Amino acid sequence: MNATTSTHRKTTTGWLFVSLVAIAAPSAMGQDFTAYTRVYDMGAVRAAESDTAHESTDDAPLVSESYSMFHAGKAYDYIEAMDEVIIVDFDSSRQRFTLLSPRRELSTVIYFDELKHFEKLAENETQTYLDELRKKESPHLAQVLSMHAFQRRPRFDESYDEHSGQLTLSSEFIRYEVRCSTKVQPENVKAYIRYADSICSLNYVLHPGVLQPQPRLALNKSLQKIEAIPTRVELRANLPHRLHLRAEHKFDWNLDNRDRNLIDTWESKLAGKSMRRVTPREYQRKMLVAGSNKSR
Repeated sequence: MNATTSTHRKTTTGWLFVSLVAIAAPSAMGQDFTAYTRVYDMGAVRAAESDTAHESTDDAPLVSESYSMFHAGKAYDYIEAMDEVIIVDFDSSRQRFTLLSPRRELSTVIYFDELKHFEKLAENETQTYLDELRKKESPHLAQVLSMHAFQRRPRFDESYDEHSGQLTLSSEFIRYEVRCSTKVQPENVKAYIRYADSICSLNYVLHPGVLQPQPRLALNKSLQKIEAIPTRVELRANLPHRLHLRAEHKFDWNLDNRDRNLIDTWESKLAGKSMRRVTPREYQRKMLVAGSNKSR
């Protein structure tokens, strides 16, 4: 795998992972529940070179996993491998993301209304990447440019089988196959959509890359229309190098004592005097350096 492919895989994997890990919304934030998410790289399975659907994840590398808790007006996404918690607060007076590394006692805040500015910066980075491809006369240039244009205004052929709970969104570039559950309270469906939309924007800001949020937002809109939440999301993207990821979700509509203790611990750390509060850019830089040192 060359450096460009590796970068594509890293950014697109993060995009799918973070955009699917949690559920939250103002109308349902008083309710307590959890979501456990695992994301697999199905494209790494040798048999996955064909277009055949593969049910088992036994041979697929686990890309990431997260545990998300929702309590008292906030959502807490815990990514243990990265020592990071993403806290989303939808309160109308302080809508914001708080990114926290508990072990490093490091945090930053991004307000919802700041995302527009950061999204523009992320789009500029993507444009820089496209300009570099043009200079190199990349053989994949036409395909990348076409996919970029599609993502800005995605159009899918959509089908939904109510009996099997299978939702499919297909296009030339991206295909979603989603197993849905409609046995969920309507306010929880709204909660999921609100959170997933917001986290898509956040992740694109943190990890600008080939994949943009708009296709996922289109999927969220389809889920809202049928009043369903996803229990499994299969993503196939026809990039210069094919991408095939699967996210599996398990929900529990209660919090246990461990969940509450974790939330209390994180909130106490945020309020503690030893917490270092930095800018979003500085936070991201320190986390990238920490991750690089860990992998050595």
